Amino acid sequence: MPEEKNNKIGTKKEERVMKKIIITLVVLILIAGASYGGYWYGTEKNKKVSDSNVTSQVGATTNNVEQCSSNQSNSLCLPGQSTISDAGVGLKDFRSNQYGIEFKYPSNYQISVSHSFWDPDIINISSPENDSVGRGSIKFSIKYNPTFADPMSEAKQSYQDCLTELNKNGGLGYGCFDTYKDWQKIVIDDKSYGYKTGIGGDPMLMVSFYAISSILGPKGSTFQFDAYLPSFNTSKATQENPIDKVAAQDPNVKKFLADFDQIIKSIKFFGN
Repeated sequence: MPEEKNNKIGTKKEERVMKKIIITLVVLILIAGASYGGYWYGTEKNKKVSDSNVTSQVGATTNNVEQCSSNQSNSLCLPGQSTISDAGVGLKDFRSNQYGIEFKYPSNYQISVSHSFWDPDIINISSPENDSVGRGSIKFSIKYNPTFADPMSEAKQSYQDCLTELNKNGGLGYGCFDTYKDWQKIVIDDKSYGYKTGIGGDPMLMVSFYAISSILGPKGSTFQFDAYLPSFNTSKATQENPIDKVAAQDPNVKKFLADFDQIIKSIKFFGN
């Protein structure tokens, strides 16, 4: 009998211990759940406030940047104080008061503006041969250049840095390409000049023009024109007749590059 009584007492103790453990676990789960719920609510609330702030900031920036002038269609809002006007003889004139530059382009080309975090205020000038990936178009962009660094000097330095790195690796790695030897220097005015590159690039062949001026502000800007060649028959390319020469012989490419030269020659800088 005493032994049976002791067994009953031991069983009751075990039951009480188990109940305490279960209650403790339930309380801990409830506390954890409440803590997570509070954290989630606070995070989502802050996230909504943050997203709202970002949206309002982007909206404010967009409203400040995109200003449509009276002679533009509603579908085209140019950055800053920029205008497009007829220049006669099948040409239109693009003028940016914000950056102090103007140039003429063929009136049968379409012009549009793209704004993004990485590339703000890019002017896209598309020829009638422009395709869905951008071949046959010209991209005009402004690169911040506070030291008035010469694009040719930068290209030479990049080539030398590549050679140095290649030597460090014992000749292993990608080859270094001396691309600046075919650059052509073009004088715009007594304080402005630029460099026109040869046909190059991969996978889309292109010709670029880098214009730099010390006339006005924002002082220290390089104006970059990238002309992506229209599609042409690449099957004619051989080791003896490389693809850049094949491109230069194509009628559509010739016309496109002639239009590009016309744009380059029409560039003017103005300022205070």
